[in-house]
Amino acid sequence: YPGWYDSSVDEIPTVWKSYGDFVRSKYPDKPFLISEAGASGLTGFRSKQQLAKWSEDLQSAILLGTLAAVEVSGAVGIALWQFADNRVDTKLFFQNNPTTSPFHNISDADWVEHVAVEFATTNSPYSAHPLRPRRVNNKGLVSMDRQYKKQAYFSVQDTFRRSCKITCLAERPFFSWLGHPVQIVAINGLGDAVHRAGWSLAVHTWNEGDRPAGEPGLRVHAHAWETRATLFRLDSSGLLRIVSHLDQRLTAVGWHLALSGDSPSVTVQEAPISLWRAEHPSDTKSDDQSFVLRSMFGASCGSYISIRSNDNDDIRDENSVFLTATAELSKATVFRATFHPLSSGIPGPS
Repeated sequence: YPGWYDSSVDEIPTVWKSYGDFVRSKYPDKPFLISEAGASGLTGFRSKQQLAKWSEDLQSAILLGTLAAVEVSGAVGIALWQFADNRVDTKLFFQNNPTTSPFHNISDADWVEHVAVEFATTNSPYSAHPLRPRRVNNKGLVSMDRQYKKQAYFSVQDTFRRSCKITCLAERPFFSWLGHPVQIVAINGLGDAVHRAGWSLAVHTWNEGDRPAGEPGLRVHAHAWETRATLFRLDSSGLLRIVSHLDQRLTAVGWHLALSGDSPSVTVQEAPISLWRAEHPSDTKSDDQSFVLRSMFGASCGSYISIRSNDNDDIRDENSVFLTATAELSKATVFRATFHPLSSGIPGPS
């Protein structure tokens, strides 16, 4: 259960890829199926921006990252645990844990949930037993009575309904910068796309609009000042993540470029919920290293990245514009990748 019992959310694809690599090295003729994976979410407990432990929102993020890991790891499929919450026998748990609340202001029925949520833990501090708040296995996509659909239900449903295959990994265009930390710079727009030539992709936190309302992550923008640029790395599996910033900030380092739901906003999030590919901006093959960025897995699959700065809602300030997703290639922004001296000390592809 990567992302839940162990590993951080951003490590989910890496963990499953290591399992897939092991299977292929030992059993090259056998398919690799992820037979069990999931996370718990307490029905009704929401934490959209903080992604608190045991929230429906963290459960959703972990499951989205796990579904992306199916693609990253080369698995042929996955079985999520589980469809609905179910009661569990807590007799063994209370043999080694307090039967009455250890907190004077928390009831006997609620102390397990209090410890789980307040201390963001999956294990009891009094024994090695896992915590079962509400005496339930809370890994279901729906409530125990099947009447309440958690956020994870809709996220999983949306992923399977909108799943698309742009092309297999082996058919991707070759770009010399793939797998290396680079500065991504806009050079022009296609068709009627509005663009900002020379502006670099960046992620900051000091503008009010940098944090999307009611959603996790930070919005990505194009900035006129090179000193504000962020370094990204697109690996062979399609994960596009932040590795550094030119001003040496640590903001969102390790987070992934993402699209979520029906929003056109482009964000970075801890959970790897989207996969990306770089494509030549036309069907003609050339050695040109210019490219457009296209989503190949997750919400809004098939969409392109655009600097649509003619919309007032996308203006961050006089020097920066928020990125948006567009389904039309004619509105995509064309980029180039620049190796920067600061990237020389950052590890490249493993």
